[in-house]
Amino acid sequence: MRKNLYGAKQIETHHHVVEWALANAIDVNKFNSQLLPHLRARHKDRKDYQTDFTDDQVKAWIDHDPDNLWVLCDVHHRSSYFGIHEITDPIWGPMNLLRDDFGSYVRDQLLALKGSTKASKTKKR
Repeated sequence: MRKNLYGAKQIETHHHVVEWALANAIDVNKFNSQLLPHLRARHKDRKDYQTDFTDDQVKAWIDHDPDNLWVLCDVHHRSSYFGIHEITDPIWGPMNLLRDDFGSYVRDQLLALKGSTKASKTKKR
């Protein structure tokens, strides 16, 4: 089994539940009433989840807590056709379940699409 199937160059963290760019937009009361109960249920051992968060605690949680961070390779984080920031979650989510030959299939389809786009531009002239 190949370990670096997608040619990743580095490991990065992805803000999973709440994107870092939205940290200042999060309503602490909504966080406490909608998200915190799920965190409490999932992590009964976390004492910091047993009391409501302050606004500063929410911001710190967003940027630094392992429950909001996923460790991803650069390809699955930011690349055009595979990155979580670039494709929909229903496509991104099962990526680790895809057949080994699926990546080649996608590359071939993209190259074919690129070729037909060039051909159609040439015909219009």
